[in-house]
Amino acid sequence: MNAAHSNELARGALAFAQDRGTDAYLAPGVPLLDTNLTAWTALNRLILAGACAANGTGEIERKPLLAYVAPGAAAMANPQPIVASLLDLPIDGVYVQPTRLDPVRDSLEKLARFVQFCAAVRDAELPIIVGRVGAFGLVLQALGITAFDSGLGHAEAHDLADLNRSLTEKQLAKQAEKGGGGTANRVYLTMFKTTMMAEHARPLLASSELRAELTCSYGCCRFRALEDLPDRARTTTSSSGAPRSTPWPRSISPRCGSRTWRPSCDAPAISRSGPGAWLTPHCPTSSHTDRWLRLLAREQHAAPV
Repeated sequence: MNAAHSNELARGALAFAQDRGTDAYLAPGVPLLDTNLTAWTALNRLILAGACAANGTGEIERKPLLAYVAPGAAAMANPQPIVASLLDLPIDGVYVQPTRLDPVRDSLEKLARFVQFCAAVRDAELPIIVGRVGAFGLVLQALGITAFDSGLGHAEAHDLADLNRSLTEKQLAKQAEKGGGGTANRVYLTMFKTTMMAEHARPLLASSELRAELTCSYGCCRFRALEDLPDRARTTTSSSGAPRSTPWPRSISPRCGSRTWRPSCDAPAISRSGPGAWLTPHCPTSSHTDRWLRLLAREQHAAPV
């Protein structure tokens, strides 16, 4: 792709965004794949430069422009060249959406590399928005990366290759049985900092012994019946407590971490014993939240939690 092609692509993307009435533009981009990180970085910079040149010219109204960055493993291990490619362009922020991330199941080391990539963008004084991270956004908030979207309707996991891959015949047949495609309803449980499939959450929400532990102070729980919560819309507004309801403090210690953030001490009790043990075999555990707290402690140079 040459400069003329990149300018045409960028202009078309901005014109499309303008037609949809957005308040800002997201510049088109391509994933930073590990096969040739240098080439992919150069291509992204070419497209982004085209978007910057198109913003506010011709019939395209000038609006804030965000760069799209989709880092793979190699990019997350070495963020500086990517950050350097953004610094001399007139952008208003960076939208980071990793090519593959599963905060609930990924190892501490993989999550640390992602956090350090985001921190490199933040430290360059580039406003950053992180996409599709679920409740892991609370970890990012505690580390000073304040803006994120959750992607809770996608089970807090993001795999770009899987989203672009054609469905198999078996998957198509399964969708037909259910009456259509789309993401299955999920319910966010604030205590566990994760979601459950609606069909698995119903027994927990129907239990009078457990509902007090699982509910939040928002209207979704306080003013409406909990039993129909899984049938509502598949967004954080239908969740049992949105992630923003229990932010982490900027600086934590083992004591305040266990006092202000409950999953580490309460979630295992529900998942291992009492009514929750027999209500559903799919009840989440707090293993991922323990891992997140260890990551926070390490990133903030504190003692391990």
